[in-house]
Amino acid sequence: MLTIERQRAERFDPSQSAANAARTEYVDIGRTRYAYRRFGRRSPVPLVLLQRYRGTMDDWDPLFLDLIAEKRELILLDNAGAPPYNPVRLPARRVACPFGV
Repeated sequence: MLTIERQRAERFDPSQSAANAARTEYVDIGRTRYAYRRFGRRSPVPLVLLQRYRGTMDDWDPLFLDLIAEKRELILLDNAGAPPYNPVRLPARRVACPFGV
């Protein structure tokens, strides 16, 4: 199995990736615009992939996404304020560090 996946990774062409071809769509909730991409094999319950605090949906590895999308429908989501799709800037907050730093 590992040999098959290694061979697939070696001949992977990002320009042919379903993840890279998926169209970015938007939904407005209140005054906030969220960007998302939905692709993959239709499934009863899609798999929603969230990103870390300052990450974007473009940070996911397209080969990884394509492998999952063969079996499941995926929804990639950018959080509020995540660049470059969402121009909303979250207010900076000063937080006291519990370690006194």
